[in-house]
Amino acid sequence: MLRSLLLGLLLAGTGSLAHAQDAAPVAAQAPAADLPAAEAPISVHVSASAVDAIGRQFVDAVRAQLRASPDLALVEESKGARIRLKIATLDPDNGSARRTVYSVVVTVRPADRDVDVYWNNYVGLCGQARVQACARSIVDEAGAPTASLRTIIETTQGPAP
Repeated sequence: MLRSLLLGLLLAGTGSLAHAQDAAPVAAQAPAADLPAAEAPISVHVSASAVDAIGRQFVDAVRAQLRASPDLALVEESKGARIRLKIATLDPDNGSARRTVYSVVVTVRPADRDVDVYWNNYVGLCGQARVQACARSIVDEAGAPTASLRTIIETTQGPAP
């Protein structure tokens, strides 16, 4: 229900953006100093339970992809993170180190609360040769709604840190 409410807020905000497009020619004439600053990346913390070799590679690859992302910033401390990725992996072949089964739960933490809000989850099977591609898809999926998430966070809690 909370997610539906947040989506409704996002869609309501989208309607006002459509009207803002009508004013684009006027805004385009404004001096460059009046343009808003580039958006800061949203902080992400990764916690993982990866006891298998391919799972550890997968988690390391997710962290590397986050470091390279222009919209998301990997942070070491969970306390200040707006997004949390909770990853669990296991070897489905009992120690063969050929593939891993993963579960990634994405939660968002509002600035004024000590409780995470569920956002999404992903489950998959990833072979050793595709670890980088699997990690890239998780980071892309987690980062795809960044603009929407930023709007929701700012609408409900103020600007993201």
